Amino acid sequence: MKNEYMKMDLDLAVWEANPPRFHPETEAPLSRQAYEYAARNRAHWAREIRRAWRQETEVDNHFDPPTSNGQMLRLLTPISGELPRLSARFEHISLLELTGDYSPLNVNAFVQQFPRLRQLIIRKVALQEFPGAVASM
Repeated sequence: MKNEYMKMDLDLAVWEANPPRFHPETEAPLSRQAYEYAARNRAHWAREIRRAWRQETEVDNHFDPPTSNGQMLRLLTPISGELPRLSARFEHISLLELTGDYSPLNVNAFVQQFPRLRQLIIRKVALQEFPGAVASM
């Protein structure tokens, strides 16, 4: 478990340190302010993903008895560019909510790491195709 967390933490640190420098659709360079927002938003996502792995997020109180409930991971800060590549699996997450900035995001590989989702909410994301991982859940 410790090795899994350390690997995930390193992967997230690398992702967090490399926010996009160009707009995902227009390919125009981001302004300094937009780049700082992108870096801040990635830091927020990375922090919430780490909290979710440690099971520090809110409980998804959907089922009775409560022992059947999982945790929630709500990533509500708009994100653009590539999503983090997660090596860890989040089998304890039953509700996942992602928010983009209306640009295309490839959510398939990210969502695959959450095999026990009861609810998936994807907001403000231009999906170029339906995520295949959703169909296999």
